[in-house]
Amino acid sequence: MRSCSCIRRAERSGFFRAGNFLASIVSDGVWWLHGTRGCNVYLVRARDGSYAIVDTGFADNVAPVMAEVAEIIGAEPIKTILLTHFHFDHSGAAQSLSEQLGAEVRAGLEDCEESGGQFELRKHRFRRPRMRGGDIGTSNPIATRPLVDGEEVLPGIIAMATPGHTTGSYCFIVEDAGVALVGDLVISHSDGLSRTLVAANSDDGTYLESIRTFAGLAPHVGCPGHGRPVMDGFGEQLRRLSEKPRQRLKPWQVPRRMKRLFDFYRFVNHRRKR
Repeated sequence: MRSCSCIRRAERSGFFRAGNFLASIVSDGVWWLHGTRGCNVYLVRARDGSYAIVDTGFADNVAPVMAEVAEIIGAEPIKTILLTHFHFDHSGAAQSLSEQLGAEVRAGLEDCEESGGQFELRKHRFRRPRMRGGDIGTSNPIATRPLVDGEEVLPGIIAMATPGHTTGSYCFIVEDAGVALVGDLVISHSDGLSRTLVAANSDDGTYLESIRTFAGLAPHVGCPGHGRPVMDGFGEQLRRLSEKPRQRLKPWQVPRRMKRLFDFYRFVNHRRKR
């Protein structure tokens, strides 16, 4: 297991090396893992020194996640796997990681189904998209303990309900690090933040209200599920985005939209490298 001083030295250098991948440090106690695909996967440290993983990406992320986590924290246990929502690109590896790490899976109540007195993550009914080789989802039930809005899931890590993308979507605020992990509340592009497509949301009106509400709570640093973390002014960017009404796409906006969609697909499909 790495000593605390070793971890601090690696943090100051800005990355951890794990096999062929490097884990970026977003803030003290928040790591952006590499070698994954589907969505961004984050490792976070709670105020008491315990750890959680936020989102897991595709089912074939298990090996790279395990490798990077072991490199960063050694044999320290992972207590919790926090899911921002149930979609397969965020939850595909949750069950396998839970079993290998002995970690509890947490997700929003409305993203869960009750079965025999226990809760399981809802199945994402999707037509399998054209993705490169490897497992992207799982058909196995994922045992889950539902989150409560405003709950301190681990010391200093607060779960905030942000429904609309799915009915049980959540964001997580790591208070000491000043970082919000927001799943698909927004998507980060090289030219700014965007909202998810109307067709991708369970209730677009509720989704837009969640952006407005969370903008007033968000810290300066935000970590979306897709795209690069926003390292400054995240709450203000959310506020400005929330003030823009949904509008029909104009012809001159099509190239920008197509580029963003292409970049999104490429990000989801390819393993992330530094």
